Amino acid sequence: MKKPGWGLAVARWIFAACFAVVAALRLTFTETAHWANPTADAFYSALRDTHFLNPLLDVALLVGSLLLVFHRTAPLGIIVFAPMFLVFFGFHVFLNGTWLVGTVELASLLGLAWAYRRAFVPLWNYQ
Repeated sequence: MKKPGWGLAVARWIFAACFAVVAALRLTFTETAHWANPTADAFYSALRDTHFLNPLLDVALLVGSLLLVFHRTAPLGIIVFAPMFLVFFGFHVFLNGTWLVGTVELASLLGLAWAYRRAFVPLWNYQ
């Protein structure tokens, strides 16, 4: 697989940096976020009250971000991010009503997945 151009590398680094910072902040500070929508707040409170799901999510965000930094491991980072971003999308669209945020996050990940689409061929072309 040939190396991508600078535009894709910079986009990948910005995407990774954003979510690495979010994960680091969430791991560092006790989070008491409250959402405007009561349903979203109840869902988030249930996740927080498990005392393991949010730290697990934060570690997965950090790992996915670190994998995205390097060209060689970027496809694995995309795979790590995919299930989380589908849940983020559903949360933003169906529970919180901030559909634009969820759409931008998912579209960014899908754009990266499209750029690295050749790396995923062995997943469904196994012989």
